[in-house]
Amino acid sequence: MNLDRALMVGLGAGVAILYTAIIFAFFDGTDSENRLLYLTAIGIPLGIGFFAAPRVGLYLLGALVYSIDWLSEYWQLIPREATWLVDLLILLFALRYGLTFFSAKHSVFAAEKAILALLVFAVLSALMNGETLATTLVGLRVGFRYLLLFLAAAGLHPSSESSSKYIRFLFLIGLIQTPVILWQWQFTNWISEDDMYGTFGRGQTPGIALFILVLYCYLIAKMIEEKRIRLWYLCAMAWMLVGPILGEAKFFFLLLPLFLVFMVRAEFIRRPAVAFLLSLLGVLMIFVADYVIVESGVWREAATH
Repeated sequence: MNLDRALMVGLGAGVAILYTAIIFAFFDGTDSENRLLYLTAIGIPLGIGFFAAPRVGLYLLGALVYSIDWLSEYWQLIPREATWLVDLLILLFALRYGLTFFSAKHSVFAAEKAILALLVFAVLSALMNGETLATTLVGLRVGFRYLLLFLAAAGLHPSSESSSKYIRFLFLIGLIQTPVILWQWQFTNWISEDDMYGTFGRGQTPGIALFILVLYCYLIAKMIEEKRIRLWYLCAMAWMLVGPILGEAKFFFLLLPLFLVFMVRAEFIRRPAVAFLLSLLGVLMIFVADYVIVESGVWREAATH
């Protein structure tokens, strides 16, 4: 059964890639109106496929959010208009989320309420400060895409097994950033730390650091829950630390100890040994990162350019 499902997914992906490649082939030498027409030709079957298999659409959206700008801007493998597919998928998820939000089966999590309140506040704040609706929507698209991605996942009511699989998928994205950033740092003439953006796209160095910070918090929370320090978790955290160091994400190193203290605050009473080890781990990571930064001189060299 799993083999049949894998074959169907592979066949569907192959057809989608072939269809998209054919449509993109018409982009060269065409005006903007025709490009929108071709993009619509991609969007219609994409929308149909999304509502038929929304969980596949969630994986596709996760992959595109963290790579499509890079593929378009740096590698130029796809035209710029293709980046709008992310917005199209987010719009479809928002539509589906809105349709299921008021249903009796939809139980609203506390995190959903906080995100929805934040979105309402952001929209009202922008409009009250004289921003146009179009500008506000563009701002939400850039600054809130990760929150919208979370709402999209929550709206599917995933099981524990499905959630675990998707979290592993996100960790795969996080782990991939390190070799990409090392390649960008070693084999290019870039002198700005803002160009250490991995697969996220130009100017997204803070976005990578924020993404990795969330993954860090998840691993720390898991160790607290499991009441043990896992070597694999520590290795993954050390591996992903390369991005914030080379990207000079100072807020990463400022917020990580605060988040760590917040998460272990109750453990100092219930499990003081675990809390102490985790706190020591956080302090040790800060000192190691500081030593690497000072000895390599990367941040000082960047400041001289």
